[in-house]
Formats: sequence, structure tokens, C-alpha cells
Amino acid sequence: MRRFTVDDFDSWRAIARQALAAGIEPRALSFQRSKQEKTLFDDEANDDDLPSSRSASPLRLSKEFIALAQMISCHRDPNAFNLLYRLGWRVLNGEPLLLRDTLDDDVARAVRWQQQVRRDAHKAKAFVRFRPVGEQKFFAWHRPDHWVLKLIGPFFARRFPNVEWMIGTPLEIVTWNRRKLEYGAGMPTDPGADADACVDLWKTYYASTYNPARTNVSMMKREMPVRYWATMPETALIQELLTAADSRTAEMIIKGETPVHPANAGYTNLHGLNEAARSCSACELCEHATQTVVGRGPPSARLILVGEQPGDEEDRTGQPFVGPAGRLLEELIAEAGIDREWLYVTNAVKHFYFVERGERRLHKRPSARHLAACQPWLHRELELVRPVMVLCLGVTAAQSLIAADFRMNASRGKVFSVPHHQAVMATYHPSAIVRAPSAEAAARMRSELLANLRQAFELSVARPAQAGQNVKR
Repeated sequence: MRRFTVDDFDSWRAIARQALAAGIEPRALSFQRSKQEKTLFDDEANDDDLPSSRSASPLRLSKEFIALAQMISCHRDPNAFNLLYRLGWRVLNGEPLLLRDTLDDDVARAVRWQQQVRRDAHKAKAFVRFRPVGEQKFFAWHRPDHWVLKLIGPFFARRFPNVEWMIGTPLEIVTWNRRKLEYGAGMPTDPGADADACVDLWKTYYASTYNPARTNVSMMKREMPVRYWATMPETALIQELLTAADSRTAEMIIKGETPVHPANAGYTNLHGLNEAARSCSACELCEHATQTVVGRGPPSARLILVGEQPGDEEDRTGQPFVGPAGRLLEELIAEAGIDREWLYVTNAVKHFYFVERGERRLHKRPSARHLAACQPWLHRELELVRPVMVLCLGVTAAQSLIAADFRMNASRGKVFSVPHHQAVMATYHPSAIVRAPSAEAAARMRSELLANLRQAFELSVARPAQAGQNVKR
């Protein structure tokens, strides 16, 4: 049997492609993960070179298989790479639809491992806590179940691009030097200090956001397992908060208090509202997105454009409408003759909702739950700007502001009066033009979107300003 030592998905794929092309059956070879305690002077040689390929054309595995393999390659089970090779062999040798057979033992195990890795990566993003270890240098210690640092490293690089940091785990480490990510052997224990400046900040934040009326100890331990508590400073308060929960809940009931959404905390200007939105955790999207993307434009704007959500470029830059759809929108705004001093742009959902496909992050449509979590932010924006007209770009924004059953074909270009605004209209989102199935469809939708932009702008000029609006002249 041929034995091969691999480090990760990329090194496994390089060998697996050669072996599959050479027709080597799964029972004739074995993969194992490199020992992470090796030093730079160790040499882990593989068996003899593989025989030359017997395949006349390049082997092709589906994107679905590659995405599954990238996740499973992070699983801690020593047979993870062997399972991947066996699946690849079967797909290429008479079972092209294998991954759809969820009752197959190999497929069922692969799906289960994929879910375990995905959940472990999610918890790592949620539970990692950095502490300062020098000027513009930070360190975090975490105990994942699997090799997830290559999955979460890019997330933290996007979130904290301007400082140097390291995440240490018993399995591996990742460091960011403000330019690139580097991975290395793990460390057995946390080398951290007894005191650090972040501890009190985390405790203060956790205590201020803790709601005693929502205490569910079993769920808390399921979502935030006890074994992570040692590296999370705020968990030192849990017992104290649980002890006081009953009395605090009773006090809230007596006073008639109900939890207040942070958007309704009395902000009187957009700056304060937007700063509060950057810390929003009303739904799980905040755990995956790089940052909150707030609105942009003058606080006295007469016209607000409301899109669906930030895209990949918006999530990285923190600015709305800067991706391909945003650039098209800028062209149309200029063509419609709209003065940017009269225009404010924002989104119905403030965090990027996506699914990862390798190194790409593909847009997913927000759910009704995501819209509901973000609605208070959007409503408060409208209350503070007090525009004359609101133009929803796309069905999602229209369903958030006009009606949950809004249909674009039936109601595009119509003006609605809703509880939070007296004049709201909807049209296509520019991304629909970017993704149009044909040049003819794109041209038609572009023309209709341009006409609706002009219509909304003309109405914003012609209609009287709302009471209390500070209109620029």
C-alpha cells in the first residue's frame, strides 16, 4: 500500500489528482495528516512517485465535490482524506450522482463531518477573544475540535486588517502581519498572561447585553459549550447573572419593561445611529459578515434608495453600493440627472449574507427573520433623514418597507403610503440587470430602472418636504 502525508486540502488534491488519473484504487493507498509538532528540519517524505496518468483528458470533479472536500479536509478524523479519495474514485468510476445519495454510508459520513466542521468554524468566529500583547499586536487562544483556522483566518483578516494578530490552538496557529496569513504548528497550552486590558471590556459588554428574561441554561451550554468558557472573560459573570436573573426578570415585569431594540434607544442623528448599528447582534449574520454596512449620504437628503443587503465588496469596504451593481447604479444616477446632495443610499439588511464556495463568497437572499431584525435600523434611518421619497431597489427592500407579499411585476413604479413613510416606490435592483439572462432583457430592465429613478427624483423635487426636514437649497 502506498502511503502519503498531506497537510491540507491543497496538498491532498495535488496527490489525489495524480492517483485518480493513474487509476489507483482506494484500497491501494492511504493518506495521513502531517505531524504538527515537526520542526523546520524534519522531512516527511512520501512514497515513490506515482505512475504516469492513464487518463487522456483532465479529470474533473464538480464544484459541489470540491466544496465538500474543502470542509472535510479540516475534520480531525484520521480517515478524512481517505474518505475523500474514496468518494472521488467512486464519482469518477461509474457513480457520477453519488453525492445525491444521502443514504450511502460514505456520503452520509461526509455530510455529517461537513456539518461538524462548519459548526466548529462558526463557534470559532463567535468565541475567539483577542487581547493586546504589544502595540497594535493581539493574541487569542481557542480550542477547536477540528482544523478550522484556514476556514476562519480570512474572516479575521477582513475584520482586523490593520493590526497584527495571532490565533493559537493546540492543533495549529494562524498569524496575520497586515499583508498575508501564515499557518504553523500548534501550541499545547495558552501562553497568555493573568491580566489583560480586554477582560474588563468583554465583561462590561456581556453584562450590559444580558437579558434575564431569556435565560435558558441548557440552550446556553449547547450554543456556548462550557469548555470554551476558560478563554472567554465574560463567562466569569454567568453564574452571578443567572443567580440574579429571577429577581431582575420580576423587576422588569413590575416596571412594565420590555427589551428595547438598540435602534430605538433615542439616537437623534445618523452618526450615533450608525455607530450603534456596527455592534448589532440581532441575528446571526453579524457572526459571519466582516462588518456592518451603514447608509451613506447627507442627512437632509430628499430621496433615499434602499437596496437589499451589502455584497462582497461592500462587506470588505464598509460602504454601500460599491460593487458591480453599485457601479451600474452610479451610472444610472448620473444619467438620470440626480444631484447626489439630495440622495441617501442604504440597505434593508445591514450585514452580508453569503455562502462560501472555496475562496468565493456567494450572495444569499436574506430571510424574513433577517429583514425583521434589521427593520428598526431602517425605520429609524427614515425617521432621522425624513426624505420626501423612498425608492426600494429590488423585491427584498420592497417587502421590508411596503408589504411582505409585494410583487415587482404588478407594482413597480407605483407610489405607496406606509406607516413609516408617506411616499414609497419600488423598482429593479441594479444587480438584476447585471445578472440578466440576455442582452435584450438587460437593456429593457435598465431602461425601466432609469425611468423609475427619474420618476422618484422628480417626485422628491415636486412634493413638499416632510415636517421637520432640514432641506438643503
